Amino acid sequence: MNHFKLTVLSWLQRVLAIGSALLLMRLVSSVYGDAGVIFIGVTSAISGWIGMFDLGSFIVAPQLVSRNFREGHWRSSIAFVSLGLGVLAMLLMFGSVLLWIMFGWGWPAAILQHADYRWISILFLVSALGIGGSLGWRWRIARGEPQRAIGLQVLAQVLGTVGATSYIITHHKNADLAVSALISIFPQLAVQQFYLWSAIVEGGRNVWYFFGALPSRVRRVLARRHAKSLLFSAMCMAIHQSDVLMVASLADQGALLASYILASKIFFSFIPIISAALQSHAPDLTRCWSDRDMLGMRKAILQVLIANMLAAAVFTIFIATQRAWIFPLLAPGSTEIPSASLLWFFGIYLLLRVWTDLWSQVLLGASDFWSNIIIAGVQALITTALMMIMVPFWGGLGAVLALIFGFLGTVSWFLPWRVACQLGKLPIWR
Repeated sequence: MNHFKLTVLSWLQRVLAIGSALLLMRLVSSVYGDAGVIFIGVTSAISGWIGMFDLGSFIVAPQLVSRNFREGHWRSSIAFVSLGLGVLAMLLMFGSVLLWIMFGWGWPAAILQHADYRWISILFLVSALGIGGSLGWRWRIARGEPQRAIGLQVLAQVLGTVGATSYIITHHKNADLAVSALISIFPQLAVQQFYLWSAIVEGGRNVWYFFGALPSRVRRVLARRHAKSLLFSAMCMAIHQSDVLMVASLADQGALLASYILASKIFFSFIPIISAALQSHAPDLTRCWSDRDMLGMRKAILQVLIANMLAAAVFTIFIATQRAWIFPLLAPGSTEIPSASLLWFFGIYLLLRVWTDLWSQVLLGASDFWSNIIIAGVQALITTALMMIMVPFWGGLGAVLALIFGFLGTVSWFLPWRVACQLGKLPIWR
């Protein structure tokens, strides 16, 4: 399959994922109103935090698989070590969530509405299994079968959406929201788990060796790679997945929380578009960095920067000016429409994401993980502190302002400065 067809298939997978989430949001809102919107927002945020604990395998394992596959050493034990760590992470997180359910602080009142405690518990346990499932999917793509992996993922998304939609429509007020969430993700989880365990069977005992059978030098290299990837993932999750939970815990849980969740859902649905454009240019950026090809790097950076900035600006203007009909269409049962000021500030946040994600990708392509990790840690601390101060006073608007100030005070200037220091100048200038 050529790159164009693969890109189209990847875009289809992203569009279906976003469309499915928005469709289910509409259905749940039409039945349960703001309580349904809050349930989706809070459970998604908690599931995202659970999925963070992967011991760095999401990034490292596909890289090792791709390189060994290209070099003809597919059965190299080094490649399978990261898979083994990913399985260990999944089992550890599954056990941790189980203990949290049995002895933890209980569930927020917002997500207990219209959902049975037992089904919510199962939903979060499934989220822990999703750690290994996502790794299995990435493993299959890295092995050199992306079209089949993405195609089955698309089919699974369609089946999950159809199943959850049918369940909500047929049961209506009697539908359990946790059950609908489980139905929507089960086909994808089944496909991903199949990939994971088929890779384990193929790897045999290499998967379970972990560090024991490897030379000490290789163990040190792998440990550093996984540690850096885990730290970077943790910092990103702390920044990008904490806003809904902070608003839910520090602000009133009602229509205003539902309003913030709706605004965040629709704006964060634009992030995969940014990521797709960056990923398509990542090989060129890495090659230009290695060759110190400033002209080629400048061309690639300007292309993705201008396109993403323009798309983000148009998207923000459209959402902010047409909010009167967009949000009732998205959540017909909600009693609130996000304010124009909240949407404009989300647009500013989106533009900052375009700018900072670009330079982050440039540094990652240059294997400069520590610059991203260190500044992301500082950003996470600043953003969390600002949220704790601003959310009790301004609710969702305070959360967005905290995100914006966190970006402006850290990564928005530090990352391009690091690039300029290493190249002698920022590659967007002649």
